Amino acid sequence: MITLTNLTPLQRELCDHIWSLDGIDELQAWMQALPPRVRPTAQALVDVMIMEFMDQQEITDLSDAEAIIERIQHGNSL
Repeated sequence: MITLTNLTPLQRELCDHIWSLDGIDELQAWMQALPPRVRPTAQALVDVMIMEFMDQQEITDLSDAEAIIERIQHGNSL
């Protein structure tokens, strides 16, 4: 579950509405309907939600990162 803290009342309202939407098409239409002064706040909240979701995902395959580290340690370029 994603948890965002220290939101203003407007940000909480925007987040609640974002969560109620059903897919990217609805999100894009809703964003376009927002007043221009509110769009940056709504976009920032969507971005934070995505980052929070990604932070909660377990990373199990580190083989690409390990290969890059090994190449750097041996003086090879990326």
